[in-house]
Amino acid sequence: ESVAGLVGEALEYVNAHMTEDISVQDIADALNVSRYYLSHAFKKSTGYGLWNYVISKRLVYSQKLLVEGASVTEACYESGFKDSDARQNNMGKMMHPYTR
Repeated sequence: ESVAGLVGEALEYVNAHMTEDISVQDIADALNVSRYYLSHAFKKSTGYGLWNYVISKRLVYSQKLLVEGASVTEACYESGFKDSDARQNNMGKMMHPYTR
């Protein structure tokens, strides 16, 4: 399978399962490849780390839910974050990736 095909399948998987409790290993297992190979191929093709992509998709979806009137708690859980602290921590990392 081509790298582009693999990355496309990974994108489809993330889009279908981003609200679930998934990991990079889960995605790799679903695509029958090693986690290392998938992560490397994804980063090389997109410029983004696979896990960062999952988090960014969840953040965008949670923001959409908030705009639609969901509570912060609802938006966090429905978008795949375990709690609002997890969402907030990830948002901070995405907005300020070089600060601690």
